[in-house]
Amino acid sequence: MILTRLILMIISLVLSMASYAATYDESTFGDLSNDRLNPTEFTLNFGDIGPNGIAGNNVVSGVVGRNSSTVDRDYLHLIVPTGFTWSELRVGNQTQVGSTSSFIGLAAGSTMPVEPTTQSATGLLGFKLYNLNDRGLDILDDMAVSQNGSSGFSTPLSAGSYTLWIQELAPGNFNYRFNLILTPIPEPESYAMLIAGWGIISILSKRKLHNKKYI
Repeated sequence: MILTRLILMIISLVLSMASYAATYDESTFGDLSNDRLNPTEFTLNFGDIGPNGIAGNNVVSGVVGRNSSTVDRDYLHLIVPTGFTWSELRVGNQTQVGSTSSFIGLAAGSTMPVEPTTQSATGLLGFKLYNLNDRGLDILDDMAVSQNGSSGFSTPLSAGSYTLWIQELAPGNFNYRFNLILTPIPEPESYAMLIAGWGIISILSKRKLHNKKYI
């Protein structure tokens, strides 16, 4: 009876961690803001439990590039909720690049403090010039390195307010897709419950195998 209750509590705990992931696709919801002081709001959610552990997928897809003298930049504001960390920023396989200037930058707060024409990264937490070799990879650690004036940061990123800046200076239109992955921080009680529960299940499983061996 106690074991059954414990298993049910573990299942309930795991299910309570799962919710719907968020998606922002420019083709569906419209063009992301080109105004660094008024970025598009992108509400992050914790997603389903994946095969590699507990992680939340939040996908943003859009188009950047340069036409004539106009550069289409995308700015979005996001909040990592309390109880979670921002653990990965994966580049989607649909991502295209037009040059060595495919750029994604990250700043703290609800606006982008850096002018788009600046030659310095001062004011940014970090940035990355991404390319086709980054498809399918997590680039958050690359962005975390201090360079060209950016402050750098530690990963995973803690709960808080952040703004992303995405741009491509090559002529034409180029699709991008990024997956912002959140990971929950279980409370100490939850850790203890999960560890104890899985420990008991493991012991009982071994006992069953042992008994079957000698039957």
